[in-house]
Amino acid sequence: GGIAAAFALISACTELGLAVAHRLRSLRNEKGLSLRAAAERTGLSASFLSSVERAQTGASLSTLRRITAAYGTTLGELLREPDLQDGRLVRRHERRVLEAGHGIRIEDLTRAAGQLESQLFVLGPGATSDGYYAHAGEELMFVLTGSLAVWLDEREYYELAPGDALSFPSTLTHRFRALDPTETRLIWINTPPTF
Repeated sequence: GGIAAAFALISACTELGLAVAHRLRSLRNEKGLSLRAAAERTGLSASFLSSVERAQTGASLSTLRRITAAYGTTLGELLREPDLQDGRLVRRHERRVLEAGHGIRIEDLTRAAGQLESQLFVLGPGATSDGYYAHAGEELMFVLTGSLAVWLDEREYYELAPGDALSFPSTLTHRFRALDPTETRLIWINTPPTF
């Protein structure tokens, strides 16, 4: 879903920031995983994981979710600045922003680690999650501007317009694509935090 999700995305041709790539390597090492063991956990190749860790290639949102889930964390935790203070109020200029590539920007609307993960997704025309993903929890999407297509378990299809809301269990595989020829903006809330 949304961070939740996060969240669309860092695509295979978009380079990850060096700091994020290094954090991925550090996290894998903290878990005591070799590249081969991490590859088995994620279903990705060891060479691909190595390339991501060296910031030589990027990864789609669904791929990053697979990696962070295999390491027992979320993308939000991976990106969180260690000195960031928790607080109730997040001013517009204080939002943590992930420029995820291919027309996707994700802005965190909360700082405190709680049960809700609330984000503003700003999607360019055709921006997509680049694949399905599923995880524990529940999600809510609320479209502010533009339009969005959402697929759930390949059996359900929804087109959301401004003012439309869609909620669903995160255990359903889900993907999305921005449909508007301009910008699509939506509030995306996940519980528990998963992105």
